[in-house]
Amino acid sequence: RKGCVKCHAINGEGGKIGPELAQTHHPHPPIELAGMMWNHSPTMTAMMGALGIPRPVFEGNEMADLLAYIDSVQRQTARGRAPASPHHGH
Repeated sequence: RKGCVKCHAINGEGGKIGPELAQTHHPHPPIELAGMMWNHSPTMTAMMGALGIPRPVFEGNEMADLLAYIDSVQRQTARGRAPASPHHGH
């Protein structure tokens, strides 16, 4: 629902513009993921603007849920298991 898959993929499923979210040399703790997203925000905002993609709005626990999901995907991938594809909008 947030449109992340327009630019980001998880295990090859999704867009190719942004980084593949499951691939990492090591799992990142949620606070590190939040920092990476914050630092990447100006570049991502500019790219989204150029592509006409509206910036997603996160409410309540949605950002915490997203960070937990990405953390779990990276941990599963690091252990050699492909995670299930999310069908709930992240």
